[in-house]
Amino acid sequence: MWHLQLSLIAGSQILPPISDPSVGEAFLLVSFNTDSNNITYQLVADSVTELLVAHIHLPATSSMNGSVAIPLFQAQFDPIPGSTTSGLIAAATVTPATFVGPLEVLPDFTNVDVPTVLSEYVQQGRAYAQIHTMPYPDGALRAEFDSSLVVSGNPPTPTLMAPITVVI
Repeated sequence: MWHLQLSLIAGSQILPPISDPSVGEAFLLVSFNTDSNNITYQLVADSVTELLVAHIHLPATSSMNGSVAIPLFQAQFDPIPGSTTSGLIAAATVTPATFVGPLEVLPDFTNVDVPTVLSEYVQQGRAYAQIHTMPYPDGALRAEFDSSLVVSGNPPTPTLMAPITVVI
């Protein structure tokens, strides 16, 4: 088992870049389990303004956006203007049935080795996580998957595991 820990931030990684500090921050912990052929994740928000959706996108480069490949979070309703969200917003297991977009076209995608497929994109630096908000529907927070962030063994404990709160 191995893990990636990402901090999603606004700024130059967003295409096009944004420099709005009021957007907030987020944290994503992804665990790759080759024994059970799945990926688990936890997505934690810290004062994210008007949160809408979060995804893993691929294939991508630092200068090119990718397609949505793995949905992470979907708001149940449009956020209240000016509201911020903090806490654990999503935790789930990714299986081939979760794949959308470019991963759906893999040969026999229902039997694909999930950790291997995503890890290939991670090793190549061709995947990123992104949060979309009402003020920035094309992307507010982004983190590139980077193989230098890989950690083996037990997953680290997320720092923002408080219950979800929405401030209006």
